[in-house]
Amino acid sequence: MSGIFTVFPVVFLSTMVISVREHGAEFASGMAKSMIIGSCSIVGYASAAHILYPIHGLTWGTIESFLVSLFIAAILFVAEKKMN
Repeated sequence: MSGIFTVFPVVFLSTMVISVREHGAEFASGMAKSMIIGSCSIVGYASAAHILYPIHGLTWGTIESFLVSLFIAAILFVAEKKMN
């Protein structure tokens, strides 16, 4: 479980640093709002990998975890469009 929580700082910090350097602070602050919602797909991937790697191995576990992440992202995309 600790691996799941270590994913967040790496993903958010590196993305924000790159965004600020390439596009400026205003762009990065706008993007941060989407990143918070999108973090659910990261949690889904990490959780699925935690469960599926021991069962299906590295290759299939990665593929299945990626599909779980895509499914969660699709649900969030549809939900966000309905809210706006």
